[in-house]
Order: sequence, then C-alpha cells, then structure tokens
Amino acid sequence: MPHLDELIPLAQAARRLPNRPHVSALWRWCRLGIRGRGGDRVRLEHTRIGMRLYTTEAWLADFGRRLEEADREHFDARHVDHPQARGHRRQARARSGSSSSSQRLEAAAARLKEAGL
Repeated sequence: MPHLDELIPLAQAARRLPNRPHVSALWRWCRLGIRGRGGDRVRLEHTRIGMRLYTTEAWLADFGRRLEEADREHFDARHVDHPQARGHRRQARARSGSSSSSQRLEAAAARLKEAGL
C-alpha cells in the first residue's frame, strides 16, 4: 500500500483527469475495469479505507498506460492480420451484391426515362 500522503479520494482524482469524468466512472474503473480493444479488462488500482475508495497519481498513470498498451497490442495485431484493412468495407460491399452509387444513379435515371420524366 502506498504512503497515506499519496492517497487521493476518487472524487479528487476525477477532478485531476482530462475531461473531468464523473466520480462514478472512476468507481466503475476500479470495480469493473474498462475492456480494452483486445477484450482484456484493465482496472484502476485502488484501496479502501473505511467506506471510501482511494487511488494515487501513480495508479492513475499506470491505468492509462495499461489501457494504451492493450489498445496498441490489439491494433498492431489487427494491422498484421489485415494488411489491406482500408479496402475491406468496399470489398465486403462488392461481395454482398450492393451496388455502387454510380450504378444506383444509372438505375434511377433509367426508371425516370421509362416513366417519361
């Protein structure tokens, strides 16, 4: 356990973070964690004294670092598995039989011409 001078209540920790998340978000990060992109849960380290939860600046920094690492591992692995990830939606659309916008425009123009418009 860290020195008592290093402990900060979750409400105070929330005020120190960017975008000032609600204290209930920090509580969830302690109890449930955040699921990283790879599916692993990353929890904010904390300690309970009486009825209050406390964390430290170091634990907050470590939490952010571990989340970043979990995301980086996921995206790095995904990039290696799918080197042509940029075109995957277009290819999937072509395989599913959906037409491109120019084909839809041509079909609409043909229907208008048939209707005499």
